Amino acid sequence: MDVFITTSSFRREALDYANAVHPRVVLVSGSQLAELMLDHGVGVSVETSYAGNKFDLDYFGAEDGT
Repeated sequence: MDVFITTSSFRREALDYANAVHPRVVLVSGSQLAELMLDHGVGVSVETSYAGNKFDLDYFGAEDGT
């Protein structure tokens, strides 16, 4: 399998060709690359993080969630 990565996008002809040939060719566009980098923590770092809180209704004994 071969992998081709671009920071841009692939034309329809390239996508069609990659789907038609054997061995398989994987094309990774810039947006897919960025998503993979974020998902796997490669080349990125956390700049700002936010935490949200909610009331634990079980703690107060509420049975119907209201």
